[in-house]
Amino acid sequence: MIWLIIGRRTRGKTTLGYYMARKAAQRLIFDPRGMIGVSGPRVLRVERLIDLRDRAMPALMDRELDEVIYAPQDDDLTRPFYGFAEMLKWWITEVPRRPLAVLIDELSFIDQTKRDPAVLRRVLRSCDPAIFDVFITCHRPADIPTNTRGIADYWVLFHCTQEHDLDVVRDRCNTQTAATVQSLKGRSFVVWDDAKSTIQSFPDSGQSAWHVPLRPGAEPPRSPGQSDANLSGLVQKDVDTGKLPL
Repeated sequence: MIWLIIGRRTRGKTTLGYYMARKAAQRLIFDPRGMIGVSGPRVLRVERLIDLRDRAMPALMDRELDEVIYAPQDDDLTRPFYGFAEMLKWWITEVPRRPLAVLIDELSFIDQTKRDPAVLRRVLRSCDPAIFDVFITCHRPADIPTNTRGIADYWVLFHCTQEHDLDVVRDRCNTQTAATVQSLKGRSFVVWDDAKSTIQSFPDSGQSAWHVPLRPGAEPPRSPGQSDANLSGLVQKDVDTGKLPL
């Protein structure tokens, strides 16, 4: 499935995308802002494309790792992003039946004229949506190429006020969705299911289960008794594993 997570800064787009992606057994993340500082014995963070290609991806394919975070330091992110897209193509070519969650954070960082390479379009169109989930975050609908918008399964929308952005939401979703997005507060969001043409709201209860720290010590821990109920319509708790499956 392709999930577009759209909204203004500080609403929690990246956090929500990462929260959802990490429900999969294996994850591959494009982190151009260096936002995700998670570490662990089965997590590898690399900054160079050669390390992604020669070390990280083989280890992910061999199940030696659960998560790879690619955080390029280049000022021009075009080449790193193309390289990342090639790694996705490699995955669906070599292990097409192996589930993978992919997070592409802040697509707007990639050059408008170059950021939608043919290889990425092929990956998005040819991968099995039942086992391959792609989460793309950005500030505005216009940050996402129209041919990617056209095949997205879900639009996750936070607060938005720009009239041009609201026009895109009206055209793709409906007037009700655009009106709802205008009035959202805090970390509230709505999910537009493009296949069913339905909208579901997730209010910010102050106990958002998905708003977990991306960096150690970045946020206070959740209080005892805080609930996942505000996301119960989107995911269901797996009590055996403690994970929230897609």
